[in-house]
Amino acid sequence: MPNPVQQFELPGMPVGSPTEAQLLELEINKYKEALNEHGVLVTPAVGSRLLKVSNQRVCQLLNAGTLTRLVLLGQNWVPLQQLQSRLASPVPAGGRPKNLNGGRPRKIA
Repeated sequence: MPNPVQQFELPGMPVGSPTEAQLLELEINKYKEALNEHGVLVTPAVGSRLLKVSNQRVCQLLNAGTLTRLVLLGQNWVPLQQLQSRLASPVPAGGRPKNLNGGRPRKIA
């Protein structure tokens, strides 16, 4: 049975198993292309601090597709421009809605 790594071909690379240096170079090139396309990239943890929400909330936004997830160099990245536009847009206040009855809810007998 042939070795699956030896059949691994990437554009611009010789046929055979790529070296770690070649794979790292490809990842760095992908990162550079993402920087050119999306601008500054930050980690979801930094994004949560910028948005003043939890890390879990940023993960929810990434999973829902509201924010773009880029996986580069084995790590998740978020375009800073998307975070800034989300900060600039009006967001409804979270939490429980206010009671308009003036205090405690009325009991209906």
